[in-house]
Amino acid sequence: MTLQTEYYMWHTKYHDLDPANDDTSSSWYLWVAQRMIDVRGLRTLEVACGRGGFVRALAPKWADAYGLDFSRAALRIGYEQSLKFRVARSVFLRIHTV
Repeated sequence: MTLQTEYYMWHTKYHDLDPANDDTSSSWYLWVAQRMIDVRGLRTLEVACGRGGFVRALAPKWADAYGLDFSRAALRIGYEQSLKFRVARSVFLRIHTV
């Protein structure tokens, strides 16, 4: 089994166990969000964005927020979350193949 396959399965498993969980409520995201600079008008790129928590956090702050990951499951979950939080128009999540 490849790392990419294992990572895909990990994201799918933990999302399916608790689909309402939003990564941005974790203490790590909250700590970073408190220290985030003004990002209005900036283009941001998060490499290995997973479910896109930071990308979704940046978008409402008027940034063009891009995220790359190699897990289709993580990106699918991130896109679903962006729809839920109504930031899908300014969130760009893309698959990066390895």
